[in-house]
Amino acid sequence: MSGFAERLDRLADMLGIERHVYDSIGAEHVAPDESLRAIVAAMGYAADTEADLDAALDAVTAIRTARLIPETWCVNEGSWLCFPVRAERGAYRRTIVLEDGQKLATDGLLENLHPYHGEAVPSRALLVTEPVPVGIHRVIVETGERREEATLIVAPARAFGVTDATGGPDRLWGLMAPLYGLVSDRNFGVGDYEDLGRLSEIAAGLGADFVGVNPVHALFPEEPEAASPYSPSSRLFLNVMQIAPDKVPEFVASEAARRFASDKAGALAADRTKAYVDYNRVAGIKLPIFEQLFSTFLEAADPDRIAAFDAFRAARGSRLRKHALFDALSRHFAVIGCQKGWMHWPRAYRDPGTAAVADFEHDFERDVTFFEYLQWIADEQLGAAASRADAAGMALGLYLDLAVGVTEGSADCWTSPGDYARGVSLGAPPDAFSADGQCWGLLPLNVGELRRRHFRPFIEILRSVMRHAGVIRIDHILGLARCFWVPHGLPGAYVRYPLHDLLAIIAVESHRAGTVVIGEDLGNIPDGLHEALTGRGILGCRAAYFERQANGDYLSPRDYPRDVLASIGTHDLPPLRGFWEGCDLAWRFDIADISEDEEKAEIAGRVADRHALCRLVGHDVDFDVDPIEDPCAFGVVSAGLTAQLAESPASLVALESENVLGLTERTNMPGTTDEHPNWCRRLPLDIEGLAGRAGVQNAAKAMNAVRGRPEKSDD
Repeated sequence: MSGFAERLDRLADMLGIERHVYDSIGAEHVAPDESLRAIVAAMGYAADTEADLDAALDAVTAIRTARLIPETWCVNEGSWLCFPVRAERGAYRRTIVLEDGQKLATDGLLENLHPYHGEAVPSRALLVTEPVPVGIHRVIVETGERREEATLIVAPARAFGVTDATGGPDRLWGLMAPLYGLVSDRNFGVGDYEDLGRLSEIAAGLGADFVGVNPVHALFPEEPEAASPYSPSSRLFLNVMQIAPDKVPEFVASEAARRFASDKAGALAADRTKAYVDYNRVAGIKLPIFEQLFSTFLEAADPDRIAAFDAFRAARGSRLRKHALFDALSRHFAVIGCQKGWMHWPRAYRDPGTAAVADFEHDFERDVTFFEYLQWIADEQLGAAASRADAAGMALGLYLDLAVGVTEGSADCWTSPGDYARGVSLGAPPDAFSADGQCWGLLPLNVGELRRRHFRPFIEILRSVMRHAGVIRIDHILGLARCFWVPHGLPGAYVRYPLHDLLAIIAVESHRAGTVVIGEDLGNIPDGLHEALTGRGILGCRAAYFERQANGDYLSPRDYPRDVLASIGTHDLPPLRGFWEGCDLAWRFDIADISEDEEKAEIAGRVADRHALCRLVGHDVDFDVDPIEDPCAFGVVSAGLTAQLAESPASLVALESENVLGLTERTNMPGTTDEHPNWCRRLPLDIEGLAGRAGVQNAAKAMNAVRGRPEKSDD
């Protein structure tokens, strides 16, 4: 290995980049130098020449060893708080600035402190004797002419848990459904927050203690066809297309909005009978109504409504204003035919701090405020849905999903470009299912900037998604330990993240919000991650499809661990009936370029899967007979698997609506865009009819038999 390559490796290791990647079957993949240089560049360091490497190594070394105090210090509540000061002599002053602004200060001489062993340079041990409350605080240390600031995280030992929410019972169940796919006789072509509130009441009546939906992050109002909830514009704000126009207070007073809605009633009724949501049509109806509602809001000038709006704007601050400014600019440039994505706007508008953007904000004040208004309405309606779930007796209420990243053309990237690493995408390494690996088109948080900003980007995201949630699921929680960064056109590599600091922050924020946290920990799991999640009280996931014994048989849900959410599958997998019938294989054979021999092997594998499912539930089928030929087999398997999930030790069990309704098609087929109808399939019946379906009733009965709901207190 050349001297340049050795130093590049050293720099990569210091930055947490792993050149050697081992996939899910243990095969090694080595990222080339070009990939490492691209990832280093995405972190803000050039590494193309010897001089670049020298400068980058010096800068990173300074951050690691030349700092007076570490960038972050994390302890559990009640633990000794002692951190190193990388100096040996002189007067010092230490100030802890608590979250509420209170300051805890002390001073003294460094030479009077005990040595702190284990640091790269001689250090002294600074012991904090004052009680420091749970929270994410700042520490400032001054000595001589040096002054440095660090993040101090004091965390509960465990995140807010199910028993914290219930006061006792720890085995609950809930219903999962695609929010966009909910059908009601009043919605405007897509499931909305009013439907979510009603679904919560219906599910609560069945005995469920939570209702879960796909992410409700902000998407792109001017690009309605960009409908994947896992490719959002912002994880700080909400999807305004899921506002229920008829439930906005201004709707009653807006004759124009009511007339427009009435004119579209027939078309909407016809749309609701179709299998797929037409997002362009929904936007074409909702956006004009939203404009009319906003006009009514301005004209009515109701003091209470204005005060509530102003309070929301003040609470959400400049981030809300910038997000609304982004949406207003997006609409402006869409109207004049500019290519989609802020990267293609005229150069003067690509930075939110330019004079051109300030002039636009002034000249188009009404447009910007309009998008603030929509965020306020969305927040009101999601909050109302959460309140209805609570009032209906649910112990947990809304279960909301946190997507793993945002797209490059997103509002979050435009408003805070330093928070994200550009020139790379999140993805996954090669494996048995994807020989070339995966590239998801989502930007990772810049790990260096995350520390420098005292983890504010991560904290803001958590607070946003927890705001109205009794449960959140963090998609791809593996990313808290390491993310697979894929440079454009090159192989990827893993980048390490400060797992224990991030888990501590989750524990802090979950207790503040009263939110149970689930981490989606399926896939290529780093060593120790399961233990780290369990240690912090974060639930993992167990999907029955993935749980196998060494001999290939399915593991009984009765043998799952306690600290998990258990389910049959996920939104990326087919419902049980579709899996049984091989509907997913039919899609794969139609889309993928695979040989006839590979098709035969997969069909044979599915026959073996059916036999394994029959063995799991104790249904006898001759080995030489494909269980699909047995007309009773699927019903026995479905009921038996549901019963075993109910009986499992798992803290939470999620019943997917597609399974209890006996559907065959999955929500999303990974690796496809237009080839498969992703994120648009409606449920086949009105939400008011759910409780009357035999499959729903039978599944609820199985759950309630062993997962009793806790009694809710009146306080």
